[in-house]
Amino acid sequence: MRCFFRWDDKLVAEVKKHIRKAVSGVNAQRYFQESNYTSAIIARLDGTAYEGEFGNVTFRGTMVSGTGRKCAEKKYGADFAITAELTHINRETRKKVILGQAKKGEVEKLRKSEKERLKGQITKMKDIVSSPVVLETPSKGTDMPTICSGNKVLNNSKYKRIPLDDFIVDRVMTCFHGNTNKKIVTAVEDSQLSTLSIIAYIK
Repeated sequence: MRCFFRWDDKLVAEVKKHIRKAVSGVNAQRYFQESNYTSAIIARLDGTAYEGEFGNVTFRGTMVSGTGRKCAEKKYGADFAITAELTHINRETRKKVILGQAKKGEVEKLRKSEKERLKGQITKMKDIVSSPVVLETPSKGTDMPTICSGNKVLNNSKYKRIPLDDFIVDRVMTCFHGNTNKKIVTAVEDSQLSTLSIIAYIK
């Protein structure tokens, strides 16, 4: 069920501040592999971004296991998940999850073989969620990573590169983006994604 939350400007400002603080503490030049950079961002993003008179916004991040022949990343295509728990001023609560794959730099600049591999990963993620995302990590400094639509990458369509803070506030928190299936939300908080195989089978 899709909801349409409108948030107070003060809450939005605090959530953006939380995200920007998480990103500003991670210098991309210190991380050769995008998975290590993403892990650092996810760890700093974890926690309550706002709690007060206008509601509550909490993030929980999961770095998906990428080690071993039968690891979760190879099976499901994702290397990270972000769960947002949103309690609106009207006390209505939603838990939403974003499933994604991180890539170093802009997708259109990936080698052909790497782009095809990414498409395969997106296809696997779509067995679990309808709208997987790709996180483009910056090449230097503490620039804001960007999010693009996995579906549009898969279909070779034009897509927008949205800064992570804007994506979370404008797309996830307003409930335009993100999966609310309770079983999936619970499953992605396990880095092995051990129960997703059952969910994918019965979907």
